[in-house]
Amino acid sequence: PEGALAYPSGTSVATLCREQVIADNSEIGWLWPTCDSCNTEAHRIARELPTTTTARSN
Repeated sequence: PEGALAYPSGTSVATLCREQVIADNSEIGWLWPTCDSCNTEAHRIARELPTTTTARSN
């Protein structure tokens, strides 16, 4: 999965709300719930990212 090289399973990772969790890159790791604080912060970060347009070549 994406991020597996940066955060292999078992690695301690600081979340957006500054909690420490253990990375899980298993098939179902992405199904874990997100706390409200991390969800809010993720949306804030996404809003601040510059928007780019991509064109497809046919």
